[in-house]
Amino acid sequence: MDAPFDAAVLAAKEGAPWAWEQLYSWLSPRLLGYLRARGSRDPEGALGETWLQLARNVATFEGDATGFRSWAFTVAHHRVIDEARRRKRTPPTQALDEVLADDQQSLGVIDSESEALAVIELDELVGSIGFLSDLQKSTLLLRIIGDLSVAQTAEALGKSESAIKTAQYRAISILRDRLDSPATKPVSPSVTEMT
Repeated sequence: MDAPFDAAVLAAKEGAPWAWEQLYSWLSPRLLGYLRARGSRDPEGALGETWLQLARNVATFEGDATGFRSWAFTVAHHRVIDEARRRKRTPPTQALDEVLADDQQSLGVIDSESEALAVIELDELVGSIGFLSDLQKSTLLLRIIGDLSVAQTAEALGKSESAIKTAQYRAISILRDRLDSPATKPVSPSVTEMT
């Protein structure tokens, strides 16, 4: 996939619409999963903001497919941080679009079955790692969902590679301990494969 992805990155830098469509279809599901797992209240909006930022700055991007993926997850991570900062500064209110979405949901306008299945899968993942520190959660999500290397994860989070390795090691150790405890529910096997 890297050769076509590299070609799409180059074409996107030149403004080719087909390239943006390909990049979007390849990366958006993982980016959206990351945004949801990190607790974004509007993951689709954050995804849109991520792609706008990528489109605005693509001319300055230097690198290959792996670098572009890392850059995309870095931008998405910053959207999560920005959203958390905004939430701290503004009092909690329910926006009109949230009220309308709630009304549509109650009337069955939204495909409830599909949305419920996606939420259940995400809730299981978030529940499995909800007790970890923010750094540990971000590290695992970027490494698993984002498929980023240790170096790329360190760059995305603004940490050293050793801090990322330590966070990953501790998170996996905690998850293993919880798996060994009969009172806990097992987590996805992909988490244990990372060691």
